[in-house]
Amino acid sequence: MYLQSLSNISFFQSFSEKFGPVDYLLIKQKKITMITFPYKGEIICISASSQSDIDRIRDEIIKINLL
Repeated sequence: MYLQSLSNISFFQSFSEKFGPVDYLLIKQKKITMITFPYKGEIICISASSQSDIDRIRDEIIKINLL
């Protein structure tokens, strides 16, 4: 899953000149939610239950990412 997340970020970053930089990618399925953030040339990949408050998780990671 990590390699697919890395591939997805790379793919969407290839459109950054046209659409702006990628903030994050979110994949939501019935049992799991994955959110991937670009971070200093690497990625942060978070997996959580679909019952989780993904908005709160996203906001916390964005705060950390901006530090």
